[in-house]
Amino acid sequence: MTDSDSLAQSIGLTRRRFLASVGVAAGVGAGALSAVSDPVAAQEGESEGEFTTERVEIDSFDGTTIVATLYDPGVEEPQPAVLMTHGWGGTRQDRDPQASLYASNDYVALAYDSRGFGESGGQVSSTGPNEQQDAAALVSWLADRDIVMTDGEDDPRVGMDGFSYGGGIQLRLASADDRLDALIPRITWHNLAQSLAPNGVLKEGWQLPLRVSGQQDGNLDAEAVEIGESIARSGTMNEAEREYYRSRSAVTFIDQIDTPALFISGWQDRLFPPNQVFANFRGLRENGVETRLLMHNTGHNFFSPEQSETERSVITDAVVGWMDYHLRGEEPPGLSTVTYYDDTLGDFRTAESMPPADASERTYNLGEEGELDAWYIERPDSGGSNRTAVSIDLPVEGRTEVVGVPTLRVEAGAFAANDRARLFAALEDVGPDGASGPINGQVMAYEVAGSGTVEFDLAGLQHVVEPDHNLRLTMTLVDDLLTSVPLDFVPSALYVDSTPGTSAILADPVASGEEATLSVPTRSL
Repeated sequence: MTDSDSLAQSIGLTRRRFLASVGVAAGVGAGALSAVSDPVAAQEGESEGEFTTERVEIDSFDGTTIVATLYDPGVEEPQPAVLMTHGWGGTRQDRDPQASLYASNDYVALAYDSRGFGESGGQVSSTGPNEQQDAAALVSWLADRDIVMTDGEDDPRVGMDGFSYGGGIQLRLASADDRLDALIPRITWHNLAQSLAPNGVLKEGWQLPLRVSGQQDGNLDAEAVEIGESIARSGTMNEAEREYYRSRSAVTFIDQIDTPALFISGWQDRLFPPNQVFANFRGLRENGVETRLLMHNTGHNFFSPEQSETERSVITDAVVGWMDYHLRGEEPPGLSTVTYYDDTLGDFRTAESMPPADASERTYNLGEEGELDAWYIERPDSGGSNRTAVSIDLPVEGRTEVVGVPTLRVEAGAFAANDRARLFAALEDVGPDGASGPINGQVMAYEVAGSGTVEFDLAGLQHVVEPDHNLRLTMTLVDDLLTSVPLDFVPSALYVDSTPGTSAILADPVASGEEATLSVPTRSL
């Protein structure tokens, strides 16, 4: 029995059980995380026209064999190419719907098993230098194909399209290889350390199945294995581990990317929340790179809703239009700078920025909105008042759209053996009957060390608050009060909880002389 088999048994996780639990649609693929890392893989677009496929083996820079499927549109003249790979734990078969869509639109598509996954050789180093050089070798391989249009020697006309792990690889390649002509990074990250352990609090509900999937479905290198196991043992991420993940993230090389990019992500992505794609979008825009943002309603989530026909249609038209424009010189795809799905509307809204230019920051003084004697929270098992959460209702006027990234600022102190506490915060929509729940299922965490001002961004969101509803800010030390994930192979909550005996004081703003605030981007509808 291998170590990964033992680990899987210890938490009751198998590929079939995981896929069944998260509701995988038929045809998504064999990878253990294909449902959540590629949530629309089996839904997007329909292929028309004739094309052929061929299994190919390609020697990478170091002699490692990369196995791919070549999609030949069967067109007489050379055509542009699209290179793509899969999400974490997946294989190239997961990309068949998108590759077929491109081939049916007369593109040469090359979908490959990333190093250490599927049939490809080598070991996984988590979007490290090897994965970058593999992708560069595949670009060179495409340049040598007679069916591929070129712009010069060893320079094919080529774009990349990829989900999650595949999106991370294309951003890494784009930072070092100027041969790419267009990017479509989907539901991917900006800072992997912040995604996996935001503000110091580990997303245990994701780290555990990601680690198991990597060891079951891939051949991880020793460093990746050791880091994953170290994080699992400690329940946190130390600075060296955070640097490992940052070095594999666009946050370290966004200023080196000059390839036009269409970012696609989801409001309900709990692994890479909207803040991540907003940072990528903003980074390229600040560099003067042609960039678009398209937000749909799904993403990495154990219980994402199925995409609507409207979403599928808009996304399909956008991706084909983006490639047609940048690889064929056809008409621009007609995308606004920002296009985002509004679940209440059942359709997309458009804007020229995120948040939209006509949105304004509404700042709530929490000391005025909430009862100050409720601002003491602690673990039930710490022997104190058993107050585990503070909720403050925030009025809105008329029908109001909340869209963008809220920011919370409070005075807080941690009082425990290690002088640390974990604070969880979410915005909720409260109806006339008092029912509420985190908007888009999004909860942000912050590790409080010592005492002082705590200021951090909540999860980015888009939500319409109806006139008879209110917003509610809930802060708690107990993660599963807000983020229960009722699956028997992951912890009961999204994050690592605060430790028993931990308590926190949210200071009286009057006594502390500090104003406790929540700033929320809103606009009237």
